[in-house]
Amino acid sequence: MVFPIGDHKLTLRPAHFLNPSVTFTDEPIFELPSLFSSSLPPTFEPSKWPLKLTFNSWPWKPPRNWKTWVDSLRPKFQSLWKKAGIFEAIMNSTYVIRKSNDLVIGIAERWCSKTRTFIFPWAEATLTLEDTMVLGGFSVLGHSVYISIESQELKEIEDKLIQARVETGRSKARKASPSEWLKLFINSGSEIEHEAFLVMWLSVDLCLLKRTIVDLNKFDSDENENSLLEVIIRSPFQLVQLWVWERFQALQPKPKLVICGEPAFARWHRVKSVNVENVRVALLSAGDTFLWCPYALYRYKSDFPRFYREKERWVPVDPNLDEEIEAFARCMRVSQLVGLGCIEEYFPHRVAMQFGMDQDLPGCVTQCKKTPEIAWNNYSKPISDVKLYVPSRLSEIGVTSHYLK
Repeated sequence: MVFPIGDHKLTLRPAHFLNPSVTFTDEPIFELPSLFSSSLPPTFEPSKWPLKLTFNSWPWKPPRNWKTWVDSLRPKFQSLWKKAGIFEAIMNSTYVIRKSNDLVIGIAERWCSKTRTFIFPWAEATLTLEDTMVLGGFSVLGHSVYISIESQELKEIEDKLIQARVETGRSKARKASPSEWLKLFINSGSEIEHEAFLVMWLSVDLCLLKRTIVDLNKFDSDENENSLLEVIIRSPFQLVQLWVWERFQALQPKPKLVICGEPAFARWHRVKSVNVENVRVALLSAGDTFLWCPYALYRYKSDFPRFYREKERWVPVDPNLDEEIEAFARCMRVSQLVGLGCIEEYFPHRVAMQFGMDQDLPGCVTQCKKTPEIAWNNYSKPISDVKLYVPSRLSEIGVTSHYLK
């Protein structure tokens, strides 16, 4: 094994890889596509490019009483939100993340749609289900977004919500605006106030389940010299920026001190980006300072996840498996993610070091096109009759010598 930082000193020790790994499979090695520098503008000056980015969901500026609504419902529904795995995600919606266009464009340049990762000269990295869970505050367990409403009670609630949408759509704008929706339900005492609250919150955050990364590396500067490329991003892309801030120390502003138990977004509430002369260069040269497991260092959280522990361990997987450990296992398993109108490949074995594991050359994954139902059944398939390795949060990760080459 080779330590990926510094002088790459060789060491002989037991290693822990994520499957499929070329060491333990006959699958061929996936050849990385050639880096796309030839198709990128020679200098990193996004403000001068014929490119217009519009982030419809960032910053999300809810009506000024949104936080008031959250705070008013929290005492009654906090335990329910936590049980459903959405408490931190709801609280995250009350924070403001200041956008850095250069940072977002810089990281999007490194995106590879074939591997579903950002490719750098020093390694691959990407947003994983762990980021969605720990940073975004969402659950990776539960039901598919396509689950049908079956009970009569839920159907009646749905009918009432649809009727409310029709009523708010009678405004001058002739559509159901968030402000009109909030005005209709906040502190109204309506029997469906909580459901209306969740509808408003989900109308933004469920966009996370749509395609979110733009292949800016396909942007041909010569071909588009005289035409404006307009890109509208409807997902809450602030999660991508926070992913960069959490891991790239050269691009990381000073986070705020937060109260014990606050979600990860609180660290970055209204924080200003650092001035970086060239984001592209900073990303390409970040190998020695990249934080592979930043969340394992979070000491302010009172509910520190059980998969971040001081000592490594082997956990038997059975029907009584702890939900946090089950979630961690989901994060590390190759699968297809079912979203709204899309099914996305998920290749965590390509970024094993983000889970405290060692990195071998990743094997190929042959996935045929599936229906949302089949993809979801495979994703939610129980893990059984195995032992799960949970690394120490302070583990020293390494790569195989042939990966380094």
